[in-house]
Amino acid sequence: MTWTWYDGSIVVLGAFAIYIVGSVMIAVVAIPMEGRTPGFWLIPVSYLALTFGTFFMVQVWLILHRGGTWRMVGFRVPRAKSVWVGISWMAGLAACAYVLTLVGSAIIVGLFDLTPFHIKSNVKELLPKHQQTVSATQFVVLIILVSVVAPLTEETLFRGALYQGLARDIGHWLGKPAGIGISVVLTGITFGLFHLLGGAGELYTLPLLAFLGMVLCLTFQFSGSLGGSMMLHGTVNLISVVVFYGAHLR
Repeated sequence: MTWTWYDGSIVVLGAFAIYIVGSVMIAVVAIPMEGRTPGFWLIPVSYLALTFGTFFMVQVWLILHRGGTWRMVGFRVPRAKSVWVGISWMAGLAACAYVLTLVGSAIIVGLFDLTPFHIKSNVKELLPKHQQTVSATQFVVLIILVSVVAPLTEETLFRGALYQGLARDIGHWLGKPAGIGISVVLTGITFGLFHLLGGAGELYTLPLLAFLGMVLCLTFQFSGSLGGSMMLHGTVNLISVVVFYGAHLR
């Protein structure tokens, strides 16, 4: 049995509901301990609530309720002569998609006059607003969060659950090519909007965030695995964090 766009939407909304509730609970504990300006650890720990919510909803709704498997979600290596050939294919596709991301983002920045903004420069939101520098330990935590935890969480949520449900339904109605194309656009816009709602950007950055979401969908579609889109997502985040925070180390 496979899931629909409705099931994918339930997973996304459920995961974010758990994230919001978890973040509030963590803040309730943090504010009495540290005052109204909680420390660096609050954001990484709060994000883990989204990770938990994502895997909880996928397990409960898509696997137990809809009869899916983690392999169907996207946790698989593309079919090839060997595992290493499959991994190499994903890595190569992610590298090509990264070039596409850079070119496309440069065009969008020009068209929408986003000169001060670049792909995922909203990594600045990972620091409390009163903190201007990061320690080496904090830097390592940020690297792990944006290059491993965030791609694992967001690719499972948006590409594994939502995109696949949309592509199946729309493909059934309009044919597979239309299903892929429309689902790529819808998932990309949803990806951008949820980042804005999460406080990771401002409205004028939506075209860039949506474009990144679309490229991630295409990477997942053509790599045949979440591994490909995770590699791209992690690379974009990693480079952005290194560039942005490299000058803020203390």
